[in-house]
Amino acid sequence: MNIIIGIIVFIIGSCMGEFFSNLLEDDYNTSIFKFKICCPHCKHKFNLLESIPIFSYILSDGKCKYCGKNIGLKTLATEVLTGTLLTLGFFSLGIDTKMLYPGQIIKIVEFFCMFITILLIGNIDLRHHRINKKVLLFGIITQSIIYLYYYFNNEMAPIFYYRYILCLIMFVSLFALNIIYQKRIADNSYIIDIILFLTYIISSIEYELFVVVLLNTLVLSLFNRLFNRVDYIKNDSTDILKEVEQKKISVGFWISINTIIICIIENYLINVL
Repeated sequence: MNIIIGIIVFIIGSCMGEFFSNLLEDDYNTSIFKFKICCPHCKHKFNLLESIPIFSYILSDGKCKYCGKNIGLKTLATEVLTGTLLTLGFFSLGIDTKMLYPGQIIKIVEFFCMFITILLIGNIDLRHHRINKKVLLFGIITQSIIYLYYYFNNEMAPIFYYRYILCLIMFVSLFALNIIYQKRIADNSYIIDIILFLTYIISSIEYELFVVVLLNTLVLSLFNRLFNRVDYIKNDSTDILKEVEQKKISVGFWISINTIIICIIENYLINVL
């Protein structure tokens, strides 16, 4: 039974990975309701069989049959990674699939919403160096609805609600500050966006885990910067040197990966082991 459920969850995760890859291929502002699964080169829309994640890539030898160009390993890697993380995360919740009750279903929905929000923001930041506030609002709204359910069913200690309300006030204040900054400077502030994202993270996980996420993100960001410097030294071309030097660190991406992995580990330690 668990194997079947694991396969289903992995398929859902890989479909989400395919969705992320196609949605973010061109523009992070692409409408979710208008996106289509297509070749990244010729933009030909794939049919249902050609849209099956992982298997369609293997059967087509990683090439588009319409233009013959390579689709790219990043699409396959995104599908496999997303499917694997979602499967591990689902089983880390310690859900008894034979005896599901409303509280467990809400717990699954909460994890899925958080998973989608964090990974989608991470993907957007990696490709466009932006924190998409529409996705962040989706995460905050769904999280608030779930906390309301917990409140009316007395499933959490009052201190958690006070903490969440404080985080929500901080989020709204920062969001308003970001709008004012954007109107005056005519551009987004990446620092404010990152703080907004961190506010969402700290409202979703324990303080101890939040500190671990921050420390890991700092270390990985420093390593990323160091590797960019090594590329800068190795390359002789002036154009490449300028490109490496101006390359920005996607802090939101590292926060996303760290949060998902650390939450999965913590859930396994608490619910499974």
